Amino acid sequence: MQDHQADAQYMKDLKESAPEMVSAFFCIEDHTKRAVTAGASKADIAEAVMVATALRAGGGVTHGWKAMRSIAEGH
Repeated sequence: MQDHQADAQYMKDLKESAPEMVSAFFCIEDHTKRAVTAGASKADIAEAVMVATALRAGGGVTHGWKAMRSIAEGH
C-alpha cells in the first residue's frame, strides 16, 4: 500500500528545486477563487473539473493505443 504521508515529505524538495513550476501547479486554487468571484457556481467548477478529467483520460487512451501498436508491430 502506498504511504502518501511518508512520500509527502519530498514535496519540500520539489518546491526548492522547481519553485516556479510547483507554484504554477498549485495555482488551481487561485483560478477557482477567481471563477467563483466571477460568478461560477460549485456545479460550474465541478463541470470544468470533469471536462479536464475526460481530456486527460483521452490522452491516456491515445498513449495506450500507441503502446498496443508497438506490441503489434514487434517493437
